[in-house]
Amino acid sequence: FSYFSYFRVFQVFKGGLGSRHRNFIVEHGLDDDSYCESGLALIRIKGSAMEAAAADEERPLLHLQPYNQDVGSEYTGDGSVDINNQPALKCNTGNWRACYMILGVEFCECVAFFAIATNLVTYLTTVLHESKVAAARDVSAWVGACFLTPLIGAFLADTYLGRYWTIVVSLPVHTIGMLVLTVAASVPTSYYHGDVHRTVVVYLGLYLAALGTGGIKPCASAFGADQFDG
Repeated sequence: FSYFSYFRVFQVFKGGLGSRHRNFIVEHGLDDDSYCESGLALIRIKGSAMEAAAADEERPLLHLQPYNQDVGSEYTGDGSVDINNQPALKCNTGNWRACYMILGVEFCECVAFFAIATNLVTYLTTVLHESKVAAARDVSAWVGACFLTPLIGAFLADTYLGRYWTIVVSLPVHTIGMLVLTVAASVPTSYYHGDVHRTVVVYLGLYLAALGTGGIKPCASAFGADQFDG
């Protein structure tokens, strides 16, 4: 609504008021000038409302602030904390120095899992003298346990312990399981009192490794991503 539009509307009100407008003026005791001024005021209000609506449509939904890594404190900007539950310092926390260790743990866990899963059927049938059906069943149960325990580990990490302490608790369990498996496979058969004792030791090591995997597998990758200050 420009001033020219206001002028044209004013001319219409001044020059050609119909019978309906005349009746309204007479009933409310108004004159032509006040009636025209009221009409122009309504038009101005409507025009202001339309301009405000157009400006609101053009306004962005989110006001993004420019991120400047040079501006800020010496602490990380995403609320990360260190092992003592204190705000983490940028200069000596995280980044690739910590990621090398995390990648090493993840790599060793994956190599151990796939190495055992690939050769376990052969070991159970040739060394422990299980049937192929029983060996396949036991391997499937162990693999299922390795993929079920991460659900429990992820729940504990997100609810109680956090990723760091979940890895710290699970890594020794996984290491002990692998050591038990190594000892069970390395010690000669003559040291065992029958195949039952050796079977117990082997399965103890297998399921200790599966329990440790439950804390490492869901947390290692996410914990590595936490090392970079976002």
